[in-house]
Amino acid sequence: MNERRKILEMIASGKINAEAGDKLLRFLNQREQNLKEGLRFHLIIEKEGKQQPVFQLSFPLIFTETVARIIPNRLIVKSYLADTGFDLGSINWKQILQTAAVGEVGDLFNLEMESSSAEHYMLRIFVS
Repeated sequence: MNERRKILEMIASGKINAEAGDKLLRFLNQREQNLKEGLRFHLIIEKEGKQQPVFQLSFPLIFTETVARIIPNRLIVKSYLADTGFDLGSINWKQILQTAAVGEVGDLFNLEMESSSAEHYMLRIFVS
């Protein structure tokens, strides 16, 4: 059963109200539009003085929800941030995903950090 039909049936059966159904349908429309436009979600960790990012992850926006469940637990990402004391799990991924899902393009999250050895890092999450 397609997602639209399922939402309409939930409205008809009273499981959700019309306002919630409308919100879900708009979300589906925006997700489809994002796919057509080829928008991508990016997570980049840069180290001051380096020309290239020390870590870079980029994927189609449609996979954001799935990948975001994995990112906070990725050892490679954690290893770059371990010396800064920053925990990726502390990011409000739900809010970032909701912002991305409605088609917000540009920076969604930026954080500058300093390691215990005074190295400067920048964590940037954006959609383009």
